Amino acid sequence: METNRRAIFLLLSANAISGLSQGICILAIPWYFFHHLQQPQAFGYLYFTTTIVSFFWGPYAGTLVDKHDRKQLFIFLNAIYFFILLTASLIGFFTGRVPGAIAALIFLLTYMNFNLHYPAMYAFAQEITPPKRYMQVNSLIEIQGQATSIIAGGIAAILLSKEPPIPVPTYLQGWELHHIFLLDAFTYAIAFFIVYTIQYIRVAERRAVEETIKERLKEGFRYLIQRKRLMRFGMLSYVVFATLIVQSQQLLPHYVSDYLKEDAYTYGFAELSYAIGALLAGVFVQRSFAKHHPYRGIQVLMIIAIAVYLSFAFSHNRWIVFLASLLIGISNAGTRILRLSLLFAIIPNHIIGRAGSIFQWFNLSLRLLFIFTFTQAFFVEHVQYGYLVLAFTIFVALLWLPDPRERD
Repeated sequence: METNRRAIFLLLSANAISGLSQGICILAIPWYFFHHLQQPQAFGYLYFTTTIVSFFWGPYAGTLVDKHDRKQLFIFLNAIYFFILLTASLIGFFTGRVPGAIAALIFLLTYMNFNLHYPAMYAFAQEITPPKRYMQVNSLIEIQGQATSIIAGGIAAILLSKEPPIPVPTYLQGWELHHIFLLDAFTYAIAFFIVYTIQYIRVAERRAVEETIKERLKEGFRYLIQRKRLMRFGMLSYVVFATLIVQSQQLLPHYVSDYLKEDAYTYGFAELSYAIGALLAGVFVQRSFAKHHPYRGIQVLMIIAIAVYLSFAFSHNRWIVFLASLLIGISNAGTRILRLSLLFAIIPNHIIGRAGSIFQWFNLSLRLLFIFTFTQAFFVEHVQYGYLVLAFTIFVALLWLPDPRERD
């Protein structure tokens, strides 16, 4: 880590800046559909379509991570998304409002970016980090990511609300979506220049990948099939994240707007509470579980997630929602830190992208099931019961979760 200290700092800085754009975008678009367009089911179908696309795109993205230079991937992604968001913003300025179809396309493309950006980032981090520093670097990534989410949540809560709960200048209130897209575009431009300056020394061994896409995918499946406990752990330990994404993007805006009857700032500050919890996890999880097996920590954090979703289902108080969001932030981020540290220690760098994509495949399949379920009329009318479904799913995953370091 000492050799690549500056490279890691720049990687985290670029990720924070582009993550700010992604965070604001992912908060603004669902709220745009639920609150401005008044189309909750349309957003449900959009989210379902986005997840189907990710289902097929994700494994291919993993092969790109293993084949191509990770730094060059980041440079390309930041450049292309700068032009995409700038174009969407200009359309909004010329027409007076971003059409629903353009907002939907940006949502889809942002999720496709997630499928490539985060596997590439974690693979790059593994590539330039000594094994003894894996948990430390994963904690730093989590702290940086969630600090960014705190800022994104706070900014989104202010920009989306015409009457924010704190005094701010009027020019920061009630932004239209095309103004937000313009801001996001320039964050990608800044991240592009930061990534371009990164210089590093490779720590992890990485052999050249010359096989076809089909052969690369087969190798990833073959590696995991030969290690069934590892494959089961990688999939089931991902369940907290799968539920978190669905509740954040599909259930929470609907829950706040129609069940709690609250404004955009409640939605934004619920996300802000989540980010604070995740930030706390980044600071304390490494210390709490450094002397104990991370597997036990993951079990504890999954139990916390179950309790959180039950509180959503049976509460009608926004302060309980803020506390629950804080705790789910601790659970999800803590699980991710411990999970990645275990996977980094077991899976070689040349195959980490494909293995991660296979785990993501399971994650996306589960999310598709959730999204389809929650677009049904019963859950549209009784959104709180969706949280019972999420709690039960984590409970089942917890029962079947194996220790990946034990032999098959």
